[in-house]
Amino acid sequence: MKKFIILSFILVSNIGLAEKIRKFGAGVSLGVPTGISLNYFLNQSWSVDGMLSYDFDEFFNIRADLLRHKRNLFTIDEYFIDIYYGAGLRMKDKENQDFLFGPRAVVGIGHFWKSIPLEVFVEAAGVFSIIEETDFDFEAALIARWYF
Repeated sequence: MKKFIILSFILVSNIGLAEKIRKFGAGVSLGVPTGISLNYFLNQSWSVDGMLSYDFDEFFNIRADLLRHKRNLFTIDEYFIDIYYGAGLRMKDKENQDFLFGPRAVVGIGHFWKSIPLEVFVEAAGVFSIIEETDFDFEAALIARWYF
């Protein structure tokens, strides 16, 4: 029983700490592309976002964005909804066959839980490839991240 009480105290303490700090998040992205999503908050309003992924066209993707966050913009059923927007770069490579590189514009909407260090959101982006060939891609995904 003593171990259970100590473990419970540690978990509750960490959840409270995560609510205050929440600087680094890691999770999964399901959609186009599907992969590992990372985010690091520079302050309350700005973060650097990145993803390593593999999409359905057999392309390996790496991307990075600078994001501006607007917290608690509106509520739905007592949940505060956040939005973010930003820009970045994406590299897309298909095993020495095709290489695409270019700027990316992104917007997202989701919820950041206060009781647990979890963020769930939907993201949409337009990518304009300018290197190797000119191309426009639309990307959309459901993403969940756990913050440490």
